[in-house]
Amino acid sequence: MLFSISRKLLILLVLMLAAAPAPAQERTVGVMVNADGAYDGYVLFTPIGDESVYLMDNDGRIIHTWHIEETPGVIEAHLLENGHLIVTARPRDSIDTSLMPSNRPDGSIREYTWAGELVWEHQFIGAETHQHHGIDIMPDGNILVI
Repeated sequence: MLFSISRKLLILLVLMLAAAPAPAQERTVGVMVNADGAYDGYVLFTPIGDESVYLMDNDGRIIHTWHIEETPGVIEAHLLENGHLIVTARPRDSIDTSLMPSNRPDGSIREYTWAGELVWEHQFIGAETHQHHGIDIMPDGNILVI
């Protein structure tokens, strides 16, 4: 008889636990706060050393992704009014950089369509020309390179 009471209590306890709501878990990744004072728009970002650029809304949803091929990583990205993307990227893997010092900031500036098609690219490799990480898109469409 003791066994049947304990068994009934155990079954009742299991049923109660199954019916109880799960404890709320604290969010540890993604958009943590979307306050009323937040800028109403999108965030363009690229993780350091990543080959992708992401456009995210204020709720943390990825709206669009560009995969930048043939680079060990995107350094900086700018979204143009026409939906094109300008990126500064590390040199293409196909370029022989074995004769260049490892601390040289060689790389390229590239423009991509919304669909990810390469529009143009300018590479900065050699003894006379190279770029740092930063660029600015000027009002007339020219690009200022450090």
